[in-house]
Amino acid sequence: MKSIALIVITAFGICFGQSELGQAIELVNSNRYEEAENLVDTYLLDHNDDHRANFIKALILIHKKHYNNATKFIEKAIASKNDKAEYYQLAGQLYENLKNTNSAIQAWEKCHAHAKDTKLFVEAKIHLNYLKKK
Repeated sequence: MKSIALIVITAFGICFGQSELGQAIELVNSNRYEEAENLVDTYLLDHNDDHRANFIKALILIHKKHYNNATKFIEKAIASKNDKAEYYQLAGQLYENLKNTNSAIQAWEKCHAHAKDTKLFVEAKIHLNYLKKK
């Protein structure tokens, strides 16, 4: 799970630049999770519905192995921006990790439907095939 989260956070880091969220991503990539979480928490005080901040908070919690808490933030990110395949990818991975097969299937189906690149489309298909055979 960690390697996938790092791939996703690196990709999103390009979009955030030197903003507070960009700084938080740099901290996560440096394994400085407490500092990153403090920065994101402060940002969320004034931007509670920011889908990007909620996504990053979920990633931080995953790195800290707080999987149950991470679901709240990835679900909030999806509720704010429901067309991001990467959000569903993370949700699918998270639900798989939590052994919540039905939610994982739903997340991967949404990921598959919203995937704009072939790699993510194929990854979603692989997970769906695996989960549906269980």
